[in-house]
Amino acid sequence: MHSLGDQLLFIISAKMELPWHIFSSVLAKCIAEKRKKVPNLPPEKLRYVRYRTARAMSSLGYCDMDYSDGLKIIASPPVIIRLPILGIPKFQIIGSRSPAQMTKLPSIQKNFRNHLQIQIVPMDEEIFIPSRVELEVSEPSIINAVGEELGITFQSYPGAFYGLWLSGALQDYRLSLQWQEGNPESSTENFFDIEKLSFVRSIDNSQSIRLARWIDYVRQRRHYYLFNSGKYTRVDPDWGRYLALSAGNKKILYFDSKRNLFAVPSLTPLPRPIERAVTLCSGTLPLIVPREKLLLSNYNQCDFLVYKAISASFAEKVAEKLEQDLQKASLIF
Repeated sequence: MHSLGDQLLFIISAKMELPWHIFSSVLAKCIAEKRKKVPNLPPEKLRYVRYRTARAMSSLGYCDMDYSDGLKIIASPPVIIRLPILGIPKFQIIGSRSPAQMTKLPSIQKNFRNHLQIQIVPMDEEIFIPSRVELEVSEPSIINAVGEELGITFQSYPGAFYGLWLSGALQDYRLSLQWQEGNPESSTENFFDIEKLSFVRSIDNSQSIRLARWIDYVRQRRHYYLFNSGKYTRVDPDWGRYLALSAGNKKILYFDSKRNLFAVPSLTPLPRPIERAVTLCSGTLPLIVPREKLLLSNYNQCDFLVYKAISASFAEKVAEKLEQDLQKASLIF
């Protein structure tokens, strides 16, 4: 029996793209189905589940979030990627998938006997994430044959490295912005405070670059604008936060070299292309660690997203792309 997360991915894969309102409708049905199975389930806000599910599926490489013509969820091409870890070669299947492909996995493993192990790991159903399909092989060449059986491309270069190389940097995003004189027609509601890492009613006007958020209550959408020297431009909120942090010289990324852990405040998620690259180092979602458990003396504003299996060179490259200095820390929790 396929999980609700698997069934959600099957629908996205079959349709190839889902407008946001249809994606919301499908998720509402998933929540209703879960409530049938779990008695006394606490009420869940659709908006919270919708955002967390879409964001997690995007970071794991199953789909993309397209804002070009109204928000849509688009299925990513299926691919087998290598995980950048030491030891026995491990691979993971990401992107779109079908029930037929999933039913083939047991027979494929049987064909290769002791040379291939396939693990189908159920994920947390709270936000409806598809099962993780992980392959462990004695010889990397076997993966080509597995890909042919499933009709899936094999990418020999680790997906995390390739994704980080393609992701671009903060400076690239900065140069792509198109500035306009004056103020946007909509009135701003909140400004991003680089000390609190959250949106507040007002901030110190001495900040050279200010990120503002406006909520369209009619369409239930949020718009983000960057202001600088009498000009403004529309921005992606994730890139916008790091532009404001860079302008204010605020450093917020932490790395534990002994445990290969990389920590990001939950209020400042990584820009999506970089977030996917970091997530695909382990192929698993980050742990959400309460701030009081990390005991970081210079920061305690919110919980942290802690990513596993991150090498020092990879973490340094992420920090460089985001114009951050990596803070050394002992991440024990």
